[in-house]
Amino acid sequence: MKVVPVRQDMRRHWIYFICMLFTVIAVWGYSRKITLQWDNVPPAPSVMSASAMTLGDTQMSYRFLGLLLQIYGNTGGRYTAMKNYDYNALKQWFDVLHEMDSRSEYLPFLVSYYFTAGQQTPDQLRIAVQFLEKAGVGTGDMQWRWLAQAVFLARYRLNDIQYALDLSHKLENHADPAVGLWARNLPSIIMGNMGEKDAALSLSLALLKEYGATMDHREVYYLKTYICNQLLEPEKRGLFALCHDIDPSE
Repeated sequence: MKVVPVRQDMRRHWIYFICMLFTVIAVWGYSRKITLQWDNVPPAPSVMSASAMTLGDTQMSYRFLGLLLQIYGNTGGRYTAMKNYDYNALKQWFDVLHEMDSRSEYLPFLVSYYFTAGQQTPDQLRIAVQFLEKAGVGTGDMQWRWLAQAVFLARYRLNDIQYALDLSHKLENHADPAVGLWARNLPSIIMGNMGEKDAALSLSLALLKEYGATMDHREVYYLKTYICNQLLEPEKRGLFALCHDIDPSE
């Protein structure tokens, strides 16, 4: 049996160690600048394939895909600006998830306050607003709120006052009896912004006549204040009995 001297055996181990160390350094030097590339938002699955992924549990699939949609572009230490998202692909995801659960508040909330919060282009914002319009016309519990959010975004982010007016009319005529008086009065407010104060006055007076007896007194007072202090000229206030108890400075 051949005996290898200890010194020679240690020398061989050190050679192995140094070779491995240089190999690790070389691999690190080559790969340290390689980062995960984001191919943007992938195509959305169909409702059937999304449900099949969770063995037919649509609600579980809805929650999983909704969370996945929320973290796209922000994983692995990478952060992607909203303006760099493919909103046409996002629209497909919005439609699929809405079809899976049209009454959930999760996706509309995500679209309202996440996918519209960055430096989106007008075209990108319009896709988000169109989805909120779709979600807001539903008659589920408080779904009209998303339509009100769409009006706000169209008016102040898109600066498309005509689109905002069209949306506000849908809100005004919404079937949900829980729609607030302030929300039904949005067409009047937008018309007032457009300079059409006579039309705005007619809408607000009709609204007060139709809903005033059944609405909260604070909402009624708000509507009267809007009519008397913003739509009516000072010399005409005295012609309207509803303005007698309204402070002109409010």
